[in-house]
Amino acid sequence: MPRLTFISKFNIIGKQILSANEIRTQYLHGINLEKNGVTLPDEVINNYVQTAQVMLEDMLHIKLNRTLINESRDFNGSDFMSWNFQKWSYPINCVGILTGYIGTVKQVTYPKSWLSTRTTADAKVGSRLLYLVPNQNSQQNEQLIYSGIMPNLSTYGTQKQIPNYWMFSYITGFKEIPLDIKMFIGKFTAMNILVMANSFLQKVPGQASSSISLDGLSQSTSLSIQQGIFSSTIKQYMQELKDEKDRLFDLYAAISMITA
Repeated sequence: MPRLTFISKFNIIGKQILSANEIRTQYLHGINLEKNGVTLPDEVINNYVQTAQVMLEDMLHIKLNRTLINESRDFNGSDFMSWNFQKWSYPINCVGILTGYIGTVKQVTYPKSWLSTRTTADAKVGSRLLYLVPNQNSQQNEQLIYSGIMPNLSTYGTQKQIPNYWMFSYITGFKEIPLDIKMFIGKFTAMNILVMANSFLQKVPGQASSSISLDGLSQSTSLSIQQGIFSSTIKQYMQELKDEKDRLFDLYAAISMITA
């Protein structure tokens, strides 16, 4: 029976994972952020949250929200024939379409049943490795679709390299944001809000140029942390974030180092 397959490409819009109210109640509880009777606006807190999200995504090289990725990679004959996998930029949570190109001409579309990847035991984090494993049990009508004149990878030999041969679409990001990531973003957001409050809301004397940095996460400002009325809370959050940063690297960034 003939079958029609419709392919729709779209990006899922990222959302803010912590609201301004959650920051106030969970990470700034009991701290007065008023000046002349005016409370710190939600828009300011939201901006800090969104900045922290982008910084954490860049630091761990992940996407927090579900996102469609369209990515290309070179074909390396010796590596592919030895390992039969291709590494991609982000953890793969749902495989999409894998095609092969020579120049701008598509050569082949690979069956989805040939594509496999790994996840952690709790199925929260996907691997960045995609395995291409031909099998004889593909679903009916799910076959290699040849488009070009040189569709077979064996044609190229094991020593060949083809620029931008692989084109892969996949879904990355979390279905539910892990609690440790939420806590890190919450603390980092709260710490920078308190730095700003020391400098501007409370008019602390003796201000000096300074910055907060956690090996990839940084926020420049003008203040004297040692003299600020929130200095103890800032230093507590900073220490906790330094301790948690290495753990996040091990759980979410280091997964890209998996080998077969």
